[in-house]
Amino acid sequence: MGLNEHFLHLMISLKKDGKLSGRRVVELGAQQLANAFLQDRNSIIHLASLHGVNADRLPNLPNSGAGIEPGKEPYSRSYYEALGYEYAAIDIDGSPNSIPIDLNYDNVPPELLARFDLVTNFGTTEHVSNQLNVFKVIHDLAAPGAVMLHEVPAQGLINHGFFNYNPKFFQKLAENNAYDTLFLDYRWTEIRPGLPDDVRSVIERHVSLSGRPLCGISEAVLFVAQRKTSNGPFVPPLDVPTGSLPSDTIATRYAPVFKPRLRSLPRRYLRRAVSLLLAGR
Repeated sequence: MGLNEHFLHLMISLKKDGKLSGRRVVELGAQQLANAFLQDRNSIIHLASLHGVNADRLPNLPNSGAGIEPGKEPYSRSYYEALGYEYAAIDIDGSPNSIPIDLNYDNVPPELLARFDLVTNFGTTEHVSNQLNVFKVIHDLAAPGAVMLHEVPAQGLINHGFFNYNPKFFQKLAENNAYDTLFLDYRWTEIRPGLPDDVRSVIERHVSLSGRPLCGISEAVLFVAQRKTSNGPFVPPLDVPTGSLPSDTIATRYAPVFKPRLRSLPRRYLRRAVSLLLAGR
């Protein structure tokens, strides 16, 4: 998705409120500066000033992305470094100076564990099939107190990546890992009629769409900022019915989910509840 004006405005808000500190940043996917970012010159300069950087120290960025060939937009690295950040990017596509970590399989290298004060995920995780591992990587890269920024698809981008996200996912992510949610927004476009051509062509190889009602699509993204408050191990989100009574293994693995419920179990479960608590010590 690249860095856009929403990134600038959120960074300005976090910095002004004292919620963004430290000078080590890592991006999931080496990001480029979108047209909307380049056009918002006032915010570019404002964010720099909040980092104690004068405008004359900023890289010579074009005023807009108009006329820049897609894929040739400037990378974000030069802007971050001008703000005084130590910069790193995780990517496997050969992006300049990126660290080749396979987000489906790889763990964070020991030298990068809990190293970064800002971790960004702007349109990367939806392209990764192993969601457990990629969000564990984000967690493990972040130092206690670090801010994790996400801009990810929520609906309508039906052939963009593998996944769309909903607010509950980030709510449960925060609850299970003691994250503070600093910001959450759901942004959408006007409804656009019709399926994208690439989706329609695939479907029509198998069934006819004639006679079906018009499909209206509103593209939406979630923009989330969360702060890591401790250095505990990553606990994946889990969405289970209230009152679920898990096995000992599951209760221990998802302690933030199940341990608070054990106090309210019926008396007939008391003995098992005590054993679960002891197993989780």
